Order: sequence, then structure tokens, then C-alpha cells
Amino acid sequence: MKIYLLTVALPLLMIAAIALLTTKLSRHTVFTIKACLFVIMLLSGIAKQIVAICTGYSLWYLPLHFSSTFYISVGVSVFARGKAKHVAQTALFTGGLFMFAMILVRPAAILGNLHEIFTSHIHMHGYFYHMFIMQQLAILLARNEYVAERKDPLIFTGIVAVWGLAAIPCAFVLQANYMGILHAYIPFMETLRLKAGYGVYLIVYFLSVAAIATGVILLFRLWQQKVFKKQSSGALYRK
Repeated sequence: MKIYLLTVALPLLMIAAIALLTTKLSRHTVFTIKACLFVIMLLSGIAKQIVAICTGYSLWYLPLHFSSTFYISVGVSVFARGKAKHVAQTALFTGGLFMFAMILVRPAAILGNLHEIFTSHIHMHGYFYHMFIMQQLAILLARNEYVAERKDPLIFTGIVAVWGLAAIPCAFVLQANYMGILHAYIPFMETLRLKAGYGVYLIVYFLSVAAIATGVILLFRLWQQKVFKKQSSGALYRK
């Protein structure tokens, strides 16, 4: 319980506090903060690959985890504009909430062994990389930067499908459990895999993610619609 408080609960509270503080800062200052966070994430990821190669490479370190897609979604959400920025924000918002839920419920599945965070660069990278994603998500939410649209569930589902097309065959060929493809992190899903086989398991897995993502995005959009209607300008709301 103590390690959970120190490595999960307190850091998440600090992340929320920092995100709220950014609402008092200028857009340029917040951009600089987010850009610096992303550069640290990217450089640390590159260092992780170099360290892994030098110390004995494991196929687990290949950037085929769904978490690796945040290098793209976070980067594009920070530096791009227009439709590309919105697509990236959709991926960061939805994927980030999935990650947040998993960190709360099963932190080891996302952050690794909480007792080994500072034992190596690879462990440190895994921990702080995901926490930096949480910080990017928190800023996105605190500053109302993401405005949900009707098509966003299709956008996120498409992103998951594209990732799956690459990750699923690689997981079986390399025998690496990317994002629970080979063995589920959730007990009842693992029971389904064992009883029904991989075909049914992966279909249910994908459809469940799509359904939850759709529900989350549409509920968030409904909430935004009600909130923004109360605002005099209504500038943030787009149909």
C-alpha cells in the first residue's frame, strides 16, 4: 500500500495540481512546457533502445506496445495544427484515459514493478514515460484543449485497428505479450482466452475497447455540450 501511495497516488495528485496551474499560464508558456516534456520522453525512449542494445536486447523493448503510439499522438498534439492535431488529441484523450484506469487498477501492467523504478534506466524510462503521458493528458483536460466530435470514436477505433495489424502478428511471432495480446491482464478476459481461444478473445478485446472508447467520448462530448452552452461565447464547442 505504501509503495502504491508513493509511486501512483501522490504522483497523480501532483500531475493534477500542475495541470490546474497551467490554466493560469499563457498559451506560449504551456506550449513550451508540453514541448519540453515531449522532448524528454523522446530522448529517454531513444536512450532506452541504446541501453537495451548494449546490455542485451529483449524483444519486449520493441516499440510495439500501444503505449509506444503516444510518441506520435503526444508529439502531433503538441506541434501540429488543424485536423492532425485533433486526431492526435483524440488518441491522447481516449488512450490516456484507458492508461489512467489501468494505472489505478493494475499499475504494474503499465509502470512495471513499482519496487524497481530506480534500478535501471529502462525501468525509470517506463515509469516516467507513462507519467509524462498522464501529465500531457491532464494539461489537455485542464485547459479544455480537446473538443470531442461525433466522428472521434471512429478515429480512435481506427488507430487501435492500425496498431493491432502490426502488433498482433508480431506478438505471436516474437512471443511478446504486447498490451495483453498473448495473455490478458484482466482475469475474466484471460479466462475467455483460455476457454474460447485467441480468435474470440482478440475480437472481444477489440470490440470492448471500441465500445468503451465510444461511450467515453460521447459522454464527454455531451458533457462539453452542456457546459459550453452555459458559456456566453460557446467558442469551444463544434458540432
